Amino acid sequence: MGCVRLQVADAKWIYDNCPGGTQVTVYEDWDSPGPLGKPDKQVDEITPETNNGWDPTDPAAGNPWTMVPATGLTLEAETLNLTAGESALLTARVEPQEATNRNVTWSSSDSNTAAVDARGCVTAMGQGTAVITASCRDGFTAACTVTVAGSLLPYGDLVPGAWYYSDVRAALEKNLFQGSGGGTFSPDAPMTRAMLVQVLYNKAGCPKVTDASPFRDVEEGVWYHDAVVWAYGKGYVTGVSEDTFEPASPLTREQLAALLWRYAGSPAASGSLYTFSDQSQVSAYARTALQWMTEKGYLQGSGGKLSPRATATRAQTAAILNRFFD
Repeated sequence: MGCVRLQVADAKWIYDNCPGGTQVTVYEDWDSPGPLGKPDKQVDEITPETNNGWDPTDPAAGNPWTMVPATGLTLEAETLNLTAGESALLTARVEPQEATNRNVTWSSSDSNTAAVDARGCVTAMGQGTAVITASCRDGFTAACTVTVAGSLLPYGDLVPGAWYYSDVRAALEKNLFQGSGGGTFSPDAPMTRAMLVQVLYNKAGCPKVTDASPFRDVEEGVWYHDAVVWAYGKGYVTGVSEDTFEPASPLTREQLAALLWRYAGSPAASGSLYTFSDQSQVSAYARTALQWMTEKGYLQGSGGKLSPRATATRAQTAAILNRFFD
């Protein structure tokens, strides 16, 4: 019908190199393609099975002729043992490295035992066994068997898989912490001065206290009275003034470090804080304490910062105390 059909690569060459008005001579000779010859075809024949509507030389994204298919899919781990509330990231590897579509989807045989998100992060939800399956677009699958022990903690505001979950569980098992009442733990609530001395007092076995409170805001009969008097007598804490303790005041991260450092006997420190971009914000009284705490790995920064004057949350304190007492 007068239609000249070209492969995309050749049509593009003409488009780029032949301006309007260029004369075209069509050779209609099976034996001689003309003086320029005939270019090789990228695909000798397109069968009905592969007739997908795409030209093999089309450079557009999504052209199935230029896609590299996957040849396999493997997981870094084939088995996983978790305690309820813990999480672990599974890593999937699509072969070959040059495969065009490396996207992986995830599924769980039992989300009540082990749930999995779009990143392959597995969260243990309840005792039992579940199979986590990774699938790639080209039809390959790989599986990991997850065995979960125990049950979730009985606090509705603790999020399974959260960074603090294992630390909170350990702190509860060590009797360092209790819930905050009403079936909650309040992981993001500030740790107060009274709360921390009570934790240390509990750890010491709640020894009998006979001294009177030196602070007018720590009255006889309040739940933290004996703990504050004990900690003050040991030299672990001081008041914010001669006669006030401010038991309900939020504890900062550097105050927490200083208290634990004194609790450990005020040891010498050889660590440096200069790797933290906000080290100049550390108060003088807490500098040695933070050097020692970071040197030992008890207190860790985030994003290259120590945040010394930020409030220490109950979850952060649980993590620090677990490392400290271990």
